[in-house]
Amino acid sequence: MCLRPGVVGQRSSVWYTANCQIGRQLVSDRAQTIANYIHALSLGQTEPLPTLFRTCGVTFPFGDEVVTQAMEFIRVQLAETMRDHQDTLKAPPSRADHEHKGHNNDFIPS
Repeated sequence: MCLRPGVVGQRSSVWYTANCQIGRQLVSDRAQTIANYIHALSLGQTEPLPTLFRTCGVTFPFGDEVVTQAMEFIRVQLAETMRDHQDTLKAPPSRADHEHKGHNNDFIPS
């Protein structure tokens, strides 16, 4: 669930900050957040961006507190993801591992 950037392939700090606010809302009230988002999408390009953001429950313009909260949300989500998937996030093999197994080590940096 995310706001689409104005130009395909480009993401701005505004886009990321808005998405963090929506992500925080999804955690606390998923149904209402989705309803707000769908309503904002239904408005399309008929309203200015600040109105679309308000419709989604996104604070705009972004002050220091909003950006700080967005950064904290990312930090917490990343920490939870790392914790939940630590068994699949293994370090790449070392040179010693490859030498022990008889692999060609030309591709492994020193």
